[in-house]
Amino acid sequence: MRNHLRVNARQNDSVLARTHHRTIPSTIAHTWTHEGLAGFYRGLGTNLVRVLPGTCVTFVVYENLAWLLKRAASRREARARAGTGS
Repeated sequence: MRNHLRVNARQNDSVLARTHHRTIPSTIAHTWTHEGLAGFYRGLGTNLVRVLPGTCVTFVVYENLAWLLKRAASRREARARAGTGS
């Protein structure tokens, strides 16, 4: 949908651009009428290729940091227990 609005903004001189896609509901109706359900998912593959690598790196870093922090906390607890003689 965002692509439709961008294209519409670039075509300011055409009559079609001045009459269609002025609002989000009209853009949705136009997409549904002319392209069907697949029109709402156009560009999804390209967006996934762009976003997925960064998301994967973020996930791996988060998981490793969580594991390291839990390990450090358990070692600290073990040292504290050994030092107090419990």
